[in-house]
Amino acid sequence: MLMLRRGRVYVFVRYASTSRTIDISSTLFLCPKTLKTTMMNTKTSNRTSANDLYDIYLEPEELHIYKNKFKLTEGINDIAYYENCYWVIDQICLHKKNFNLEIWELSRNQNEIFTLMGKSQLGIVFVEIKNLQSDFYFDNLIILKKDKLLCLPLEENLY
Repeated sequence: MLMLRRGRVYVFVRYASTSRTIDISSTLFLCPKTLKTTMMNTKTSNRTSANDLYDIYLEPEELHIYKNKFKLTEGINDIAYYENCYWVIDQICLHKKNFNLEIWELSRNQNEIFTLMGKSQLGIVFVEIKNLQSDFYFDNLIILKKDKLLCLPLEENLY
């Protein structure tokens, strides 16, 4: 939740056991990587989801052309670039279309080991790739695949 108080902008962050308010006034117009660094410096041990940080795309933006005529939204392109996770995008693009809308979730199992799971809107799992090793910072990332478009859940209805 964003709060405006005396000309300063604060974000209220709630974790399972604690909550805190962080002054982000000086970082509002910075790139996501700088904003992530600011949030990391708050000394929280819970890395949560990349979607929490990158869910800032509220209007249609320019689409980025990717391999095999796939298109990436601005949000997906920023995550892939700033978090160095084009490998996740590649894995998703490699799988043929199974449903009109596919939900892909990358989740941390332990340390640097992840599982990438693809499922339908009804929750039917059609692929699960285990034991992917990466230094990806966050514990979780959700990407939607609509035909040849990859987008964040927040961007789903924009394209």
